[in-house]
Order: sequence, then structure tokens, then C-alpha cells
Amino acid sequence: MTYRPTVLLFDIDGTLVDAGGMGRVAMEEAFFEVCGRRDVCSFTFAGQTDRIIAEQGLKNAGMDPTPERIQRLLSHYLAQIQAEIDTNNRARLYPGTEALLARLCQYDHLALGLGTGNMEAGAFLKLRAA
Repeated sequence: MTYRPTVLLFDIDGTLVDAGGMGRVAMEEAFFEVCGRRDVCSFTFAGQTDRIIAEQGLKNAGMDPTPERIQRLLSHYLAQIQAEIDTNNRARLYPGTEALLARLCQYDHLALGLGTGNMEAGAFLKLRAA
């Protein structure tokens, strides 16, 4: 039997990992550090990229989402994710995730990857924590 090459992309939050809310806590802390407010993320993060979350939160804070401000916020966010992991790691793989990925890796015609709104550094922090 001939198999066609297939790419399988996985999201991280809510698909591979339950981060226990660490991402939202870290983002709210980053906004507090940059804007002095934790209440600017009154919207869902589901389906959003980290960059879009930063941009929307800055707008909600009444700040112009310049590339420099977005980068500053996201740098603080990454530091806060690491702080959450170091002090109160709540990240867990969903049951069966490791077995599924191990099984899929056995097939030469499959390529596995991540399709996520997380920044690369944030994605790997969450995956390592879980």
C-alpha cells in the first residue's frame, strides 16, 4: 500500500497541553508591568496569536500598539511564563498525548508539527513544562 505524505499540525493549549491558566496569568502580569493594569484582557485568548493578544490588550489600555511596545510586552510575557513554571507549574499533557505522538512518529509518511498562536519560545516553555 502506498501512502501519501501527510502533515499533522497540533495546537498546544487545549489540544496537547492543559497549562492551567498560566498563559493568561503571565499575560496579565506582563500588561501590569508594561501598562500598570491587569484588566485589559477582557477577551478570550482562544484562536488568537500572542501578538494579536498583545495588540488588543494595548488598545484596551489606551496605548498605541507599536511594534516596540508589542515586543516589550511579549518579552515580559515570556519572563512571566517562566516565573509561573518555576513557582507554580500547572502544565500537564492531556492523557494519551505521549502515546498518540509516539505512535504517529512510527509512520514515515507523516510529518508532525505545531500550528499554534504561541510564540515559538512560549510554545516550547509550555511543552517542556508539561
